Amino acid sequence: MIRILITDDEEFSRKQIMGELLRMEIPESCIIEAINGADALRKAKEQQIHILITDIRMPRMLGTELAQRVLQLYPGCKVLFLSGYSDKEYLKAAIKLSVIDYIEKPLDPEEFTKAMHKAIGEISETGKPYQNQNEHSIKLLEALFRNHSIDTDSLPEQLRKILSKRFFTAAIIAPCTEYEADIIQIIRERAARFGTDVLSRFKNNGNIELLFAGSDKNISSNIEKIFYDLLSVAADEKYKFAIGNCVDKSKKIYISYENAVCALDNAFFYPPNTPVCFTEGIRQSTPDTNETAQQLYASLSEEDFAKAHMIISSLYQSLYKSNSVLSAAAKKIYYTIFENIHVFFKNYFMPYNDEFSLYTSTFNIYEAQFLDDLNNHIASTLDRIEQLLKNSDHNGPVKTALYYIEKNYSNSNLSIIDIAQHCNVNANYLCGMFKSSTGKTINNYVNNLRIEASKKMLLETNLHIAQIADSCGFNDSKYFCKVFGKYVSLTPTEFRKKYK
Repeated sequence: MIRILITDDEEFSRKQIMGELLRMEIPESCIIEAINGADALRKAKEQQIHILITDIRMPRMLGTELAQRVLQLYPGCKVLFLSGYSDKEYLKAAIKLSVIDYIEKPLDPEEFTKAMHKAIGEISETGKPYQNQNEHSIKLLEALFRNHSIDTDSLPEQLRKILSKRFFTAAIIAPCTEYEADIIQIIRERAARFGTDVLSRFKNNGNIELLFAGSDKNISSNIEKIFYDLLSVAADEKYKFAIGNCVDKSKKIYISYENAVCALDNAFFYPPNTPVCFTEGIRQSTPDTNETAQQLYASLSEEDFAKAHMIISSLYQSLYKSNSVLSAAAKKIYYTIFENIHVFFKNYFMPYNDEFSLYTSTFNIYEAQFLDDLNNHIASTLDRIEQLLKNSDHNGPVKTALYYIEKNYSNSNLSIIDIAQHCNVNANYLCGMFKSSTGKTINNYVNNLRIEASKKMLLETNLHIAQIADSCGFNDSKYFCKVFGKYVSLTPTEFRKKYK
C-alpha cells in the first residue's frame, strides 16, 4: 500500500492536495499531513514514505532539505515539489534530487494528477520503492559510535573501504536556528578536497552526526576548515560545531564520538559558529552561586548598577570557553541569579510588577543555546531595572523604608516609628504613602518578610520553632505561630511535616 506525505505550512494547500488525492481514489488512511519540514521529517521516521509532496519555502526547513533527508532514509521515495515561486535555483535543486515534478502554485489539478500517476507508476516498476539503501551506513554509524561489534563481510564495498582508512574523527553539528543550506552536500564537497570520506546521520533532536575518515593525521584541523567553509555559505545561520579527537583505528571511533558529545556541551561556552575541538578539561571550580547572587542583590539595593554589571561580567569571564563546567550547571547559576533579581524587584517595586515581570519573559534560561544569550539577557534586565528606577517616582520615603525594612526585619524591636525616623518623615504620613505605593500596611509587609524567612528555615534547618521565631524577628513563639497560621493556613510544625 502506497503511503503519501503532504508537507505544506498552508492548511488550504494541504486540503486542496488531499482533495485531489481522494479524487484519485487514494484511501485517506494512506495520506499523512505535516505542517512544516521538521514535522514531516519526524513523521517520515515513524512511517515509511513512498511519495513526498512538499512545498519548498516553509518554516523550520526548506522543502529541498526535507527531500534530501527523506531520500537518505528512503532512497526509493518519489518527490513532488510545489511552490508559489518561479525560482530557477529551486528548480536546479529539484533536478539534482531527481524529483518527479516541480509544479507551481496555484495547483493545476490536471498537472498534479499527471505527476502523481507518474510517481505511482515508477513505484510499481521498481517493486521496492522504500528499500532503504542508506540503511547499512546508518547501522554502521550506530555500531561504531556505540562500540558494538560489526560484521564487516556484510557491508557494501564502499563502506569497507571507508573503514580501511587510517584516521577517523567524529563530529556533531547542532543547528540553533532554522537553516536552509544543504549541509551534508556542502560538507561532502569540501571534505573531498582533503581526500576525506564522510558518513552522516540525522538525529531526532535535529543534530547531524558525522564520521570523517581519511589518510591525513591532521584530519581534525581539516574538519575545522570544512566547517568554516560551510559558514561562508550559510553566514546567516547559527550552529554549534563539535569535533572529537582523531583516532587511528576504527574500533576507537566510539571514543572520538564520546569526546565529540563532550565538545558539543562545551560549545555552549563559546560564541555561535565556533568549531570546538575536544580537549581534556582542566579541573575548574564552579563559581559560588550564592555569593554571586548576594553580591548582585546588594549592589541593586544600593542602586550601584555599575557594580552589578561588573559582577555579571566577572561571572561571564569565569565561564567563557570553559571545558570542564557543564552547560546545565551554568544555566543553574544564572537561574539562581535571576531568582534573586526577581526577589529584589518584588521587594522594592511591587507597584510595577504588572508592568515588568521577569518570569513572564519569553526567554527561557534552560533553553539558552549559548552563554552569550544568558549574559546578554541578564545585562539587558539590569538596564531595564535601572531605567525603571530613573523614570519612576518610587524614589522617596517609601523606597528608603523598603531598604531599611529589608535589612532590619529580623530585629524584633523594629517599629513603625523607627522606620519613619530613619526616613525623616512623620509616621502617619509614611504609613499612608506606604499603603498607597505597595498595597500593604507596613506591619503586613514586615510580617510577610518574616514569614517567608521562617518558611525557608523550617525547610532547610532542624531548629526548634522558638529558635526560628527569634531569628525571624518574633519575640514570642506563640505569637509567631499565630501569625504564621494567618499567612500560611498551617502551623509551623504542619508546614515542616508537609513540605520538608
